Amino acid sequence: MERRRVLHERVARALEVRFPETVETQPELIAHHFTEAGLGAEAVPYWQRAGERALQRSANLEAIDQLEKGLELLGSPPDVAERSRPADEARRFALLLLLGVGRVRVGEFAKAHQAFLRAAETAKSLGSTENVISAALELVHMTHTTGFPAPEALQLLEEALQKLGPDDSPLKARTLSGLARFLGVTGERQKLMSYAPQAVAMARRIGDPKLVSYSLLGMFYALLGPEHADERLAITTEMQDLAKAADVETLTYSQHFWRGYCLLELGDTAGADEDFEAYGRWAAETNQPFHQSICEMLRAMRALMSGRFEDSERLAQNTFVIARSMQAETAAGVFGLQMFALRREQGRLKEVEPVVRMFVQQNSADAAWRPGLAVIYSELGLTADARAEFENLAKHDFGDLPRDSMWMGTLTYFADICTFLGDRARAETLYQILLPFAALNIVVGNAVACFGAVSRYLGALATTLERWDVAERHFEDALAMNARMDARPWLAHTQQQYATMLLARHQSGDRDKAATLLEAALVTARELGMRALEERITAATSEMKPDLH
Repeated sequence: MERRRVLHERVARALEVRFPETVETQPELIAHHFTEAGLGAEAVPYWQRAGERALQRSANLEAIDQLEKGLELLGSPPDVAERSRPADEARRFALLLLLGVGRVRVGEFAKAHQAFLRAAETAKSLGSTENVISAALELVHMTHTTGFPAPEALQLLEEALQKLGPDDSPLKARTLSGLARFLGVTGERQKLMSYAPQAVAMARRIGDPKLVSYSLLGMFYALLGPEHADERLAITTEMQDLAKAADVETLTYSQHFWRGYCLLELGDTAGADEDFEAYGRWAAETNQPFHQSICEMLRAMRALMSGRFEDSERLAQNTFVIARSMQAETAAGVFGLQMFALRREQGRLKEVEPVVRMFVQQNSADAAWRPGLAVIYSELGLTADARAEFENLAKHDFGDLPRDSMWMGTLTYFADICTFLGDRARAETLYQILLPFAALNIVVGNAVACFGAVSRYLGALATTLERWDVAERHFEDALAMNARMDARPWLAHTQQQYATMLLARHQSGDRDKAATLLEAALVTARELGMRALEERITAATSEMKPDLH
């Protein structure tokens, strides 16, 4: 046994001295021999280097194994009463931080959370504010990309900020940016609007392109909401330009996903697809299941938007399988929203009505699904049930609706219910709320679903208000935008609703134009399998039969 340890040590020493290329490219080999020789102190730096290299190659599981071996050799952290070796604790911090990164990449968020917290505690024991900030920023990154809650990040960063003093520094700018990014997820607007502009201004004064790009992401979160769509696109475009100039590969997710989101919101689906495809390539290259699940979610959304319903269902299921394997908290919600949108277009809401109704009844405190239940009632023609739900939802004139990523999508549900019920008073309220966003495309959640041109909903509300010329203008805009985006289901809906308005207005030429619109919508509805829409069109054309050829 002793001879084996001696031989392993000789091999390790020889590799260190005579084979510098092996030291550089295969540190795990030297780490293994030192470990087998019982020389843990010599092995740990090599396990760290091996883990770093594995993460660079996106060999994430390999990295986790190597970093855990290094931590095992370091042993347990010393008790408070014990004297610790600063070098060992500095090494422990580095290993834990890298381990957390690896675990995030493979979707082990709870374990990553613990690794980052342990890293922060180790940094505190060393008295290193910079390392505390590094651990906290990794918690922020995990929170804002995956949605895994890490509330400790806020306290860690705010405590660190108090220790940094009044002067500009890259570390202070990163701390302010981290606070802004975290608060952008949690929605604490007052603090967010304080930290985000400070971070960007400081980063610009320092003049580091990477730091400016990092800080701009916090500003992006400060401007979430449809009223800032153009500003957010400008931010993500600048981030992309800065990253290209500085060759900053680590910002790829932020550049491409969020820029694609903004382009989609503004109706530029071709531009959005370019960014989403670039994001997909990065997710595949870096071998990160979470980002791969987001890419599948985006593909499911785009398939539904273009009317490829079978592809959308398959991709939504793929998303759910990947996300569930990581125990992602948002997996069921994303899948539920995508399948609800799909079943609605397929005319299959009757299948899900009992489940949604029971869920709402059993979770009365959670209002998230109540608009969906009201949509089901209206789609199934259950007027009394739809009205009862809508009255409850509209009692504060929609002012109590959370201004989160679901806000615009929920407003479209309300617009559809209001149109079904012919509720003129609520139609006026909803019209005024949606009017500032007439040029936008409805994007729900983090691009979980897309419901087409806002102008279509404005046209339907204006029809309820019998403002015929206004409705016509909105429907013409919706036809153009949905056609440009190749949003075939939403184009067919626009054609049917536009025809309904024309038949109600009944001016010269309206019936002929309505007939043309209904014929085009019927072709699409039959081709795509939009049974509920097909039934509405068939009913309308039956009433017009004497005038149709």
